[in-house]
Amino acid sequence: MRDGKMLESLGVPLGEGTNNEGELMAVLTGMAVSREYLSEGEELLVVSDSQYVIRGLEHIKDYVKGNRPNKALWILLYTMMDQLSDKNVIVKTHWIKGHSKNNGNIACDRLARKTARTQMHQMIDGKK
Repeated sequence: MRDGKMLESLGVPLGEGTNNEGELMAVLTGMAVSREYLSEGEELLVVSDSQYVIRGLEHIKDYVKGNRPNKALWILLYTMMDQLSDKNVIVKTHWIKGHSKNNGNIACDRLARKTARTQMHQMIDGKK
């Protein structure tokens, strides 16, 4: 979103995985797509209802070290953030309470459910 307007909406089927993997992939995909819209020196605000994601992004250097769950995804996010930093894009985070009537959160939840249902239908119908 920019200036309160949706620039792009994207649902990516992930197959089987955990909630946290889905949350991390959503941020990674959002960052990748956002690169097209960001100019040097702009700010990218990552808004999430996942404290796991927000804490991880705020302490990402710690999350890529050691043996943490989803380490490969954290490394990809770290790399993406590094690329954005090279473009002088500042990544900021903001946690919002889930299911709190936040329009952006509602839209993301709807898109995630729709994408998951679409994927389930494809898997059931054998069209995958």
